[in-house]
Amino acid sequence: MNMINIMSNEAKVLTGIVVATVALVIGAVFFLSQPEKPVIIDPTLLVKADSNRIATDSARVTVVEFGDYECPACGMAFPGLKQALADYPNDVNFVYRHYPLMQHPNAEIAGRAAEAAGMQGKYWEMHNILFEKQEEWSKGGDALGAFKGYAGGLGLNVEKFSADMNSDFAKGTLGYDLDFLKSHDFECIELKDKTSKASLILVPGLQGRVMTSSANGSDGKSLGWINYKLIESGKVSSQFNPYGGEERFWLGPEGGPFSIYFPEGKEQVFENWDVPPVLDTESFEVKIVDDQQVSMVKNTVLKNASGTEFNIGIERKVSILTRDTISELFNINIPSEIDVVAYQSDNTIKNIGDKVWTKDKGLLSIWLLCMFNPSPTTTVFIPYKKEGEGVIVNDEYFGKVPSDRLIVENGTVYFKIDGKLRSKIGLPPERAKGICGSYDSDQKILTLLWCSLPAKSKDYLNSKWGHQDNPYKGDAINSYNDGPVEDGSIMGPFYEIETTSPAADLQPNESLTHTQRIVHFQGEEAGLATIVKDLFNIDLHHITIKFQ
Repeated sequence: MNMINIMSNEAKVLTGIVVATVALVIGAVFFLSQPEKPVIIDPTLLVKADSNRIATDSARVTVVEFGDYECPACGMAFPGLKQALADYPNDVNFVYRHYPLMQHPNAEIAGRAAEAAGMQGKYWEMHNILFEKQEEWSKGGDALGAFKGYAGGLGLNVEKFSADMNSDFAKGTLGYDLDFLKSHDFECIELKDKTSKASLILVPGLQGRVMTSSANGSDGKSLGWINYKLIESGKVSSQFNPYGGEERFWLGPEGGPFSIYFPEGKEQVFENWDVPPVLDTESFEVKIVDDQQVSMVKNTVLKNASGTEFNIGIERKVSILTRDTISELFNINIPSEIDVVAYQSDNTIKNIGDKVWTKDKGLLSIWLLCMFNPSPTTTVFIPYKKEGEGVIVNDEYFGKVPSDRLIVENGTVYFKIDGKLRSKIGLPPERAKGICGSYDSDQKILTLLWCSLPAKSKDYLNSKWGHQDNPYKGDAINSYNDGPVEDGSIMGPFYEIETTSPAADLQPNESLTHTQRIVHFQGEEAGLATIVKDLFNIDLHHITIKFQ
């Protein structure tokens, strides 16, 4: 399998048609001059989460080119398109998708060259060069040598560029992500299920976080969100480095009088927010590792916003789970046509100091955050206890969530996930059932998250920034939808599902463990529907159309 993303089956209706870029540009300009008319289109057929794009939030038109770098017609169209984008920088989004034609022998390797340059942050620079110098490399007899020369001219690491260009894996696969992480000097541990192709990638250097997973091995779809741009940049922030990963270990609370993310006496605003290095850039020590599990440890000292110091021992164990184990744990029958990847993490904090951790001076909690790729067809759904007391859902973390993005009905909370509006919700422990999920109806991916809950009522830490009426009135399960902040910048986009342990009021040498399981199911909707019905007693189609 090669590194280029060939058109998906849904887009095969375009087979035999090379999209005429000039016509698209003329059409886009024409459209901008016309009164607004309702247009119904499914953008997920044309634009994928990992598509290369030049985008602005104010754009009214998106131009998608299915192109071939060696195609003379595409080359002739390139200057006009480039000028149109320059003339309408705030009105037109541009997406380029690789569609190499069989009659062009260097088209595929040219696409690889663009993607390899992108892995070092220079995709569009290489894209432009390939069209501008099309005549040179397509007829010069040494296209590969020409591409390496262009890479050197762009200031890229040519050795890495060559290795990336020759990768056997398409962008968006587990194999691609494994190669990408290794090429940026991350030590990776790959856990593999002996009974299937399921596997996951874990990085001890990033607190033992699970970066991503796949139900179908190296060639299978990579399911976690990875911040390629940040990793490619090589930059390290002293405040926070959102590398991504589909399960990372943090500690709470984030805000309030007992926050471990704000210094004592400082206003709890973004410029004063700092993620402790032990939760951001420091590595965990690997103690035990094999193909099915890895155990890591870390000792650290943290101080909260009230001046209380904690001596903490951390232990994190991640184990890949088999299909049969998932069937047994969740008491479900998994249809044979459904692919599965699943893992469990057991996360422990221990009081290794000589002082008791008490409520009046502040406590800690284990906080697990899971980052995935958003899409217009993704919905998070969280069942809640109807008999529970108090509010069902807290939706005011970043301002109240609009009603067309959050629906609460018949024992389930539905949350729209599209990476376009920064918003967050949470369920308190009195309402949480310890299980939730998300469904991407376009990709046919069903994700389940389960966490351990205490048998008896316990305090949960409040992570709200600034003043709190009750520091021990927090949520057990959260979900976050990324989106632009006030200046228009965006961290991802990605979305998160999060779980938190109760507050850890520990004597010296006492410990608290929080367990979480993540399961990804992939396959036809009929098979996925039976799983959702068995676990949640919900019609999957009901989830699919909830926000459509």
